[in-house]
Amino acid sequence: MEYHFGSYPVNSYMSTISSDRPALVLAPHLLYPTRNGADIYVDRMAREISRKVSYVVVVGASHTLRYESGKEVSRTIMAISKRSKWVAAARTVLFKSHYFKEKFITPTYSTAAVAQYKSDDYGMVLFSYIVSAVLIKKLSISPTSKAIVLTHNDEFKWFKDVKLKSKNPLGKMVARASTAWLTSYFSKRNDDVKFVHVSDSDLAGYAQWLNDSNSVVIPLGTDIPDSPVPPRAPNSRPCSVLFVGSLGIGMNGDALEHFANKYYPILKAEIDPIVRIAGSNPSSRIQTLCQQHGWEFHPNISDEALRVLFEKSDAAILPFEYSTGSKLKLLASISHGVPFLATNEVDPPVNFVFPPSLVSNEPQQWLSALTEINRNGISEDQRDQLYLTAKGHSWGHSADQLFQIFQD
Repeated sequence: MEYHFGSYPVNSYMSTISSDRPALVLAPHLLYPTRNGADIYVDRMAREISRKVSYVVVVGASHTLRYESGKEVSRTIMAISKRSKWVAAARTVLFKSHYFKEKFITPTYSTAAVAQYKSDDYGMVLFSYIVSAVLIKKLSISPTSKAIVLTHNDEFKWFKDVKLKSKNPLGKMVARASTAWLTSYFSKRNDDVKFVHVSDSDLAGYAQWLNDSNSVVIPLGTDIPDSPVPPRAPNSRPCSVLFVGSLGIGMNGDALEHFANKYYPILKAEIDPIVRIAGSNPSSRIQTLCQQHGWEFHPNISDEALRVLFEKSDAAILPFEYSTGSKLKLLASISHGVPFLATNEVDPPVNFVFPPSLVSNEPQQWLSALTEINRNGISEDQRDQLYLTAKGHSWGHSADQLFQIFQD
């Protein structure tokens, strides 16, 4: 199979990764247990890559992990200094820097990353987020090691959205400074980094800068349950919807406010659905929203408890007014065999969207979709179609693509 970076085939200039050498993952944001999308993405990819190389070491925010053959074999606590979001924001503006750089790339993290890289002959180094690539010079990476950046999102779009939506003047200043830092990085960089994006729209966001054929799309994966949830019989229970996400992130708070203001009023007036909000590290803003509207609130729940919520739900909701991080939420829904209601901004792949799932910005269409689910239920065939679609997007499949691209 031949994959393409821009208009040039991978085989034309890229050497292969040796399966006999270990891989190193530098993810200064990564916290355990994994709850937010970025942490899940990096951890699962590291685990699956370990099935293809001798082992993988992950240097996270406070732990160093080692994976072998898809299993965690060791975990060590590290003494890494951390900066609060306010300190990181102030430093971003003061030093004309990037928020993620000031938040995550601390001196103690840099020291730990260098020490780990020098401890073995790593054949591949994955840098999580663009700012982590500043460590390349400190590491003095060998020409025989592949340096790969996992971009996660289109950061230009991310900070543009932050600047538009933030009500905080400091937030707007941070967005402007971070965008300027990104522009400077891409215009001046001379490293041999290969960039991995999770969607075509993310790739397009970097097209102005990554015009030297070193950028590729590898879609996100998801954890695949052993089986989908049971089918839903017609008119068998009150209608219910579920939102799952990291509840301390501003984008998710904005999405739920958007749902409360635009979609929930007509839904409540017509069918009065049960609304369940589940996720980690909830902000006071999210808690207040749930209290105001009488929504069920499920903070910091286990995977087993989340499965029960999916079994009780008729649809997952993705009510994003802007979106750069909804991909995992969509995949999580269909992996359980649960349809989704999403705004146009989510922009899912075409093959993910079939009834009773819906992509629309019209509240009346959301109402119609939920009314139909309640009336007709969710058949075994519909559930299985969702589940089988997700099975083609497992984390193992994503890792296979990454390894094949750099192996061919």
